[in-house]
Amino acid sequence: MKTLKKVLFILISTIFMISCTAADIDNFLKPETDTEKAYSPRNFVDIFRRNLDLKEIKKEMKILLDQNDGKKFDEFLNNKKTGELKEYHKNGKIGLVLNIQKGILKSFIYYDENGIKRMSVTENEVKAYYKSGKKAVFFKYNKSLNLHNLELEDPDEQIAYYEDGRKAMEIDNTSKIGRIYHKDGRLFFEFSGSLDNYKRYD
Repeated sequence: MKTLKKVLFILISTIFMISCTAADIDNFLKPETDTEKAYSPRNFVDIFRRNLDLKEIKKEMKILLDQNDGKKFDEFLNNKKTGELKEYHKNGKIGLVLNIQKGILKSFIYYDENGIKRMSVTENEVKAYYKSGKKAVFFKYNKSLNLHNLELEDPDEQIAYYEDGRKAMEIDNTSKIGRIYHKDGRLFFEFSGSLDNYKRYD
């Protein structure tokens, strides 16, 4: 159970590990949802993350954990088995699919209670999806992730998408340069080194 819990919550911890801004705390009663109104790259990321609704995913994962003891998962790891494990939501729909090869976790996919894929992790990629099932975030790793020991590093490349499929943000972690785009494709912000070192475009 403890190992399965780590697997589920490592999905959340990989997506935009950036703290809330003071302005978001000030606007707590009526948080902004329009990324076009972002006043900085950090604020854009906060709004984008809110629209992705990670809190709902966390809540669903907790419910999934509470009803599954994770014994099968631990058995596969301890006995170096190969196969696919599935965990289900209370409504009977698939919640989690884990691919294990000789006791080593290779990939996993999380589905919400409606059967829509919301997150997936392989040895070289992490993806998050909107409630519609459309891709929202893509993390690429040049070297293989150590999923077996549940270790994730900063991705080499990050791309975020609006729900219509247009690119919203891209970050090259090698050069530390990032760009954020308006919904119509125009450049919105460009930053270097950190989200706080930026230039805004109109």
